[in-house]
Amino acid sequence: MEEQRLQKYLSSVGVSSRREAETWIKAGRVQLNGRVVRELGTRVVPGKDHIKIDGKPVVVRSTEMIYWMLHKPDLVLTARGDDESGKFSIYDLPKLKKKDTVLKPVGRLDFRTEGLLLMTNDGELSHRLMHPRYQIPRVYRVWVKAVLTDEMIAKVRKGMWIGDGMVKNVKIHFQKRARGAPGAWYEIELMEGRNRVVRRIFETLRIEIRRLVRVGYGGVRLPSGLEPGDCKPLTAAQVKELRTLVGLPV
Repeated sequence: MEEQRLQKYLSSVGVSSRREAETWIKAGRVQLNGRVVRELGTRVVPGKDHIKIDGKPVVVRSTEMIYWMLHKPDLVLTARGDDESGKFSIYDLPKLKKKDTVLKPVGRLDFRTEGLLLMTNDGELSHRLMHPRYQIPRVYRVWVKAVLTDEMIAKVRKGMWIGDGMVKNVKIHFQKRARGAPGAWYEIELMEGRNRVVRRIFETLRIEIRRLVRVGYGGVRLPSGLEPGDCKPLTAAQVKELRTLVGLPV
């Protein structure tokens, strides 16, 4: 068996994301062959070395790679909830509770953002889809309180400062006026997943968001018939397209 970096191995078998694994290693929560390791460059041989996290052996639950999409509802955490917050998490949804394999979300949607969330135990694909290098498009539908001016739209398309840097290569298009309420719906596409990036674009414009729904990630679109809280497997064609986008073999 070929050696792998410890954090990459934990990610590839669906135990954690690569970022989570790095945090665990630095915190001294990971043991390799009975010894605590804190070096991120530590190498392991899958099937030979014994790995524990918080004293519990790492069990590879499935060698089969699984790819799903979830329609995340509003007012639901992407990460697991905690007893103090009392907030509902995607892992409390009945459809995910039934799954034997732990599926990790590809990135996150915040508490008030709805829509498409990819779920998989394929750690390498997940890592690449989130990495800025691959410029994976994310598509959102946004209901805002006011109709944007031409100047506002031009500002978004040109590139704008949102507090921690510039956001560029954004596409934004008017869709329709909201029914029975002020404002309008827009579709916005961007090539990054910075924290609350869409919300911060509109905060910078001083425009209030009423509703935010992600409808696309890579070439995958949220089906109109997939209700909030429901999930379904990706098709072979969708998996192929995602892997091709990030340079992984099909």
